[in-house]
Amino acid sequence: MRAVGVSRSRGMNASEGLTGQRLDALRRRTIGVLFAGVALGSTGHIAAITVTSIVALELTSDRSLAGLPAAAVIFGAALGATVLGWVMGRWGRRPGLVVGYLTAGMGALVAVAGIIAQSFPVLLVGCVAVGFGNSSNQLSRYAAADMFPATRRASAIGIVVWAATVGAVLGPNLIGLSGDMAASVGLPRLAGPYLVPLVLVGIAALLSASLLRPDPRDLADRLTRPVRAGLLIPLTVVAIGLTKGTTTMLGLRALIAVIMVSQMRRRRPT
Repeated sequence: MRAVGVSRSRGMNASEGLTGQRLDALRRRTIGVLFAGVALGSTGHIAAITVTSIVALELTSDRSLAGLPAAAVIFGAALGATVLGWVMGRWGRRPGLVVGYLTAGMGALVAVAGIIAQSFPVLLVGCVAVGFGNSSNQLSRYAAADMFPATRRASAIGIVVWAATVGAVLGPNLIGLSGDMAASVGLPRLAGPYLVPLVLVGIAALLSASLLRPDPRDLADRLTRPVRAGLLIPLTVVAIGLTKGTTTMLGLRALIAVIMVSQMRRRRPT
């Protein structure tokens, strides 16, 4: 137990050995990698979830079930926030992000299998995994915030959040192209959008695994207290939920926010 404590202490104080331009350069590079990962991950995620209701209706012919895959995605995000928050607190930000992205890729593959097999339950399992992986996109902003003093954390978060705009623009525009590509190789057209995260999220996992070195946690600022996001994060997520216009979605998104806050505050670096 003593050896483990010493090892973690050394890893978490890595930034103390770096000062000035070298530390700033590493932080800027890390922000760039986080930005790229979120841009890729959100593009794949949005491309997939945009067609979930259409796929559900195609597989079940029941309009009452059309929203279930989207609910599965949100449930997966809540689960991912819990699990990945624990992983990041124990082993670092990089392992958590990589696990999340890989899970999303596997979920997309399962969803494709469900569409091919015309199996709605299999599709739902894939959607849960896709949502689980989307937690890496959400948690990346807090990994960025960790690295900077309190006066610069809002800017760091904003840069990474802005990366999601790339996905919001590109994701829906890849649906038609990916559907055509899927049809050209004999797959159902609706499987195409799920191939987008399979590729893009895989690239995000590779970038995170290879380029997030040192771990963002090891570059964390030690001079100021970690950001207290207890109110900020839930209010932000509630606002997002309101734009969706459904009470169920709002409640689920608020739940994700509470879980994220609790995990980040319990596992914050010391």
